[in-house]
Amino acid sequence: MMQMVRVAVATVCCFCCILFVGLFSASSLHASPSGGSAETMADTSDVRIVQPGAPGEATRVLQEGRGQQVRIVQPGAPGEPTRVLVRGRVDDVAQPARIVYPGAPGERSRVVAGGAYHQRDEPAHTEHDVQFMKDMILHHAQALQMTALVDARSENPGLRQMADRMERSQGDEIDQMIQWLERRGEEAPHHLRHMLHDVEHLVEHGQVQHDHDHGDMHGMLSSEQLEELARASGEEFDRLFLEFMIFHHEGAIAMVNELFSQPGAGQETEVFAFAGHVEADQEIEIQRMMRMLQQME
Repeated sequence: MMQMVRVAVATVCCFCCILFVGLFSASSLHASPSGGSAETMADTSDVRIVQPGAPGEATRVLQEGRGQQVRIVQPGAPGEPTRVLVRGRVDDVAQPARIVYPGAPGERSRVVAGGAYHQRDEPAHTEHDVQFMKDMILHHAQALQMTALVDARSENPGLRQMADRMERSQGDEIDQMIQWLERRGEEAPHHLRHMLHDVEHLVEHGQVQHDHDHGDMHGMLSSEQLEELARASGEEFDRLFLEFMIFHHEGAIAMVNELFSQPGAGQETEVFAFAGHVEADQEIEIQRMMRMLQQME
């Protein structure tokens, strides 16, 4: 009896194997009308690669990666059409790769051929740039005089936090401006040291020890205004600080606008980036201080 069971099981297994092979062969023949083998089906001739066209053109289908030449699309400079690179080469060899310099406000962009690029093509700094950096160093230094008064005179946590941020950010920016001047053979303003030294005397005695005339700089407080701020405390100090610092920040923005109004000024890469940062940062802080003043009313 056991022998008959074994024979039956073996027969069923053989039948299943024959059925599986038959199905696999039929599937292969159906997938390949030409009767090709599995190796023939692995051929990449049926693989399609789809490549988006340039703007305004239809999508292209690449057969085996060779049906049509592979293209790379390169956006044109402002006011110029999109260019198509064939296998990494420009169709029109008379136009090599280009570098585009954005123009100043109201001016056109400047295009420089890649092969003709030199460091001298970078916009150079001007005397107005140098003077802007020197003036802004002194402008920031006075802000540090003002923020140094906050810790002992204000109980407003929001104002104290904002003053701490101003002190750290404007101190770092003073270092950046000094380094910018030094790399160009220029010196920082000679009385910067005196202004920073005045901080201790102003905090302790409520007076400015070394007076300097900054009447021609936007937003600078007079010695009398600084001393008035130093003598105040509590809510009176908070209100004066916010009013004076708003005036001070508005002066910094006016200095940036004045820089860009000068022909050729503010176009050197570092000057342009720094001036833009000052304008944006001070505008944000002005809005924050105005909200704080409204909350005090």
